[in-house]
Amino acid sequence: MPKLAIYVPKPAMREIERWRHQINFSQVFMRAITEEIHQRSRAVEGGDEKWAAAAAFYRRKLAENSASLVDFGYQLGGQHILDCRLSPETIRRLLAIEPLDASRQQDWEAIEEAIGSDGSKLEARAQQLGVDDLSHPTWRTAIARGYLAGVAAAWKRVCDQIRSAR
Repeated sequence: MPKLAIYVPKPAMREIERWRHQINFSQVFMRAITEEIHQRSRAVEGGDEKWAAAAAFYRRKLAENSASLVDFGYQLGGQHILDCRLSPETIRRLLAIEPLDASRQQDWEAIEEAIGSDGSKLEARAQQLGVDDLSHPTWRTAIARGYLAGVAAAWKRVCDQIRSAR
């Protein structure tokens, strides 16, 4: 039978030495590797096109169910304008983000900076709705889109007020 060398951290090796005479590590390894291969084989059978189609389907479904997250972000963005919590420079940066590109790190940094300590409110709201990264991997994007729209709408109204006061 062929041999395979594996590397284990020192603490794990101490435990292996401790249990060496009571556990057949070859059998344990074979069961674990067989299960891992079995799970990966099942997942691979779908093919890339099927995975892409499933992702598109669920992306649409999650977008349909994101209304309350978008609304909450919208309200928060508007409130930040009404409370004068955002500097004109921050507002300018946020307005330049449209459309939100989830892959642009600088967009996320600008949004997170603007939201500031209210980030914990967002987490709590998501938990109230039963949303987390596993059930709704795009929940942060939904809130961010709402936040940007709320800032834009509220800022437009402020600008209209400034113009009419001339």
